[in-house]
Amino acid sequence: MPTVPAAGQFGPDQFTVQSLKGQTVDAKFLRDTTGQNYIIDPLSQRPYVVPLNYNPAATAAYFANKANEALATAVPDANPIVEVIYPELKDAFKIGVGRPSATLVRQD
Repeated sequence: MPTVPAAGQFGPDQFTVQSLKGQTVDAKFLRDTTGQNYIIDPLSQRPYVVPLNYNPAATAAYFANKANEALATAVPDANPIVEVIYPELKDAFKIGVGRPSATLVRQD
């Protein structure tokens, strides 16, 4: 994913946005693991916008646990990724986890 040094060039690091459903949400720009760089959406050329409490490590751990559960309980000839993980990813995307900048609108 493209990154740029985080130097405030896109505005304050914490701000309020409105979801597509009209809810006000505290938000921030997504940074890489060093915290020094914004992760840039290649379509908008701006940092991804995520809820203020968004934690990428927690998200990764959640889906890793779901994958492990699906694989551990899989029956022969089943595809646990398609049957368990894809629906989880679809649900996450629908609530905004998959592409946060597409579901939150910055209120400037």
